[in-house]
Amino acid sequence: MIEARLVGRVTGAADTERLTYGRRATYYRDAGGAITLQGAVQPVGTDTEVTGTADATLAITGDWVSARVTGVSGKRIRWEATFTVTRISEETSNAA
Repeated sequence: MIEARLVGRVTGAADTERLTYGRRATYYRDAGGAITLQGAVQPVGTDTEVTGTADATLAITGDWVSARVTGVSGKRIRWEATFTVTRISEETSNAA
């Protein structure tokens, strides 16, 4: 499971957007296999945004899970992300 907190701040004297997002998703990967999203990326808490076209989510990029953000037209936004990864290994049990 990956939980991410994403914060976007407009560069300059005034932060006119105040963008904050929380996202959680469960991924799995078989040995040597591709990363697969189990279910859907879920919001955690309430999004904070001034402009509704801004957004954030988690996405599979090759062999990685990454943050994918959408900013606001005409504004320079600096994004920060904190990821918490809970790793659970599974063993295969075979009956004799």
